Amino acid sequence: MLLKKIDMVRRSIRIIRQLLLVKISRKPRPVFMYLHLTNRCNLRCSYCYANVNDRFDNPNVKDLKTDEWKKLIDDSYLLGARYFHLYGGEPLIRNDIDELVDHCLDKGLFVEVLTNGHFVKNKIETLKKIQSVCISLDGDKKSNDRVRGDGNFEAVEKAVKVCAANGIRVRLHSTLNSFNSSSPSFLPSLAQQWNTTISYSVPHVPDHADQETVNIPDKAVRHFLASILRLKRNGMPIDNTYASLKYTIQWPFSINTLFSTKNDYIDSLKGTKHNLSPCVFGKCAVVVDSEGYVIKCINLHMNAGLKFQDLGFANAYAHGLVKHNCFACSYPQFAETSNAINLSLKSILKGAKHHL
Repeated sequence: MLLKKIDMVRRSIRIIRQLLLVKISRKPRPVFMYLHLTNRCNLRCSYCYANVNDRFDNPNVKDLKTDEWKKLIDDSYLLGARYFHLYGGEPLIRNDIDELVDHCLDKGLFVEVLTNGHFVKNKIETLKKIQSVCISLDGDKKSNDRVRGDGNFEAVEKAVKVCAANGIRVRLHSTLNSFNSSSPSFLPSLAQQWNTTISYSVPHVPDHADQETVNIPDKAVRHFLASILRLKRNGMPIDNTYASLKYTIQWPFSINTLFSTKNDYIDSLKGTKHNLSPCVFGKCAVVVDSEGYVIKCINLHMNAGLKFQDLGFANAYAHGLVKHNCFACSYPQFAETSNAINLSLKSILKGAKHHL
């Protein structure tokens, strides 16, 4: 256990070093990489932003090959990538997930896997190697399974127990939706019972077809996050920082408002004051879609960029920096990442508390 913590510190220092280089040189580096490794998933969550045009059910949409993902990892590493979030679809479905994880770890990278929990037991040896395991859960059994499918709540509970039995600390993650927004205390209490933590994100695809799930009134979103803030102050194991929660609650526009430019933001303020956290996604955090598209942020649509396997990662990344306009938004999950990238002490301590 001590050796694993020492290894964790070493990998974390490599991340901080790259962020310092960004600050010193004022040049972007893709330090945080969000890789959507597969279009395959055993679930069909009604708000899933990754399931573009129902591609999870399209047999003509093929996953990228192992060597293509390895090449992407190698090329992005040369440009400064040090933290790899492995997503899907469901990443543990890939037969080569262990090989891809090992490829990252051999380079000294920090690796996190986001999973729905169904395949944790089968891939426990892989998960024991990495630095962070995040399992999605969206509420009590009724509200969670309504969104994520029958049996998912029980699968997550089993997955958390398997991880605990193998010395793996888990972070639960929930997306706020119309079915769980009325019960803010349930998941923090459950996380406390399971000896884990819980983080929250706000749904970020306002034009999603399933309006019943993601179209939550602004007032309800702010009320929910204010409740989460109070629960955190009362000692509940909530992973979001105070700063990121307050940022969304105090956002002076509609929650779903995105600003492409600084001028758009200033014009919309109409003379009022607001403590802005400019988004740094794309500068230091990059999303690679399951078909290979390289984009700055999922709010810009998953397949809005250029494919790295066609032009090389460096060219696709450079294209995104120039062509993808995104200046600021209200979402706590993005404010949190921006704070970490800007070396916010509170965000760094939050990460240390969870991982160490």
